[in-house]
Amino acid sequence: MRKNIFRPLAAAIAVLMLISAAGCAGGGTEMQTVEWKDFRITVPVALEKQTDHPGYDILYTSDTLLLSVVRDGFDELKARGYETLTMQLRDYASLAGKENGITFSYDTDGIPRSDYEKNSDGQVSYCHCELRKGADAFWVITMACGAGDRDKYEALIRGWFNSIEVAPFEEVDTGSVVMQEAEWKGLCLSVPADWKQDQVTEDSCTYTGEDGSVEIHCVSFDDIREKGFDPVSFTMEDCARMFAGDREYRVDFDGQLYCDYTVPPCYYHLAGRKTDDAFWTVIFGCQESERDRYEPLFKIWSKSAVLPAGF
Repeated sequence: MRKNIFRPLAAAIAVLMLISAAGCAGGGTEMQTVEWKDFRITVPVALEKQTDHPGYDILYTSDTLLLSVVRDGFDELKARGYETLTMQLRDYASLAGKENGITFSYDTDGIPRSDYEKNSDGQVSYCHCELRKGADAFWVITMACGAGDRDKYEALIRGWFNSIEVAPFEEVDTGSVVMQEAEWKGLCLSVPADWKQDQVTEDSCTYTGEDGSVEIHCVSFDDIREKGFDPVSFTMEDCARMFAGDREYRVDFDGQLYCDYTVPPCYYHLAGRKTDDAFWTVIFGCQESERDRYEPLFKIWSKSAVLPAGF
């Protein structure tokens, strides 16, 4: 069953009921820095820390404002079946938006942000939400006020959000590997330049190097019918079992099936996608002793695959 990416933003409205409609100026110019783990933001001192805040990692309120922060750790996301190494901020925003019924736009730096209003028991609140990707988590930051105070606070809130700092995510260094574009039956895939195409059949193609390889398989709907199955109800997981057996298959944020497994002495990363007329499976492999080096690279390279109908 699909799970929420982060705790529902609508829950903030219950706290906003505490905000006075008459509200004061909201903190003047005196500011404070709110810090927790590797996150920080500078906001007015009028916002006071709340100790009882189920559903939030940070919650500060004043007579007129609310600040809530939720940390969605990579470990938690992985446990829910998401591959965080290749999950970009836009991917997370897409998931978060769908789960919470809001739409994110992007500023010039690519930061997802959303301005929206919520009605709870007749009380309307204005909310400004932004997302960040940190070293080991995605962060969901929301500030809110009464809808009647939106003109007063909207620009101020955006300015306060400019002070947000999180420990940066360190991208995997792929620059040391010279790459080439492999192509087979319209599929394009980035693989190391020293990997050579050495096996080609009607339904598969293999590129092999000194310390790794990739197998590309295409199973058409006609092939599935010949095996006695209905390709409409036959899933990508069903197809993956044909090549890798019963494994813990998961579906990534973009609908791509993936699985990591070992068959001693080798480690494999499988990725698969069902298109309009075929099932496509890409399986990267290396010696198990090289897994730490190649696992992140295999995951990144598998995301480079583009199929005729979109991978």
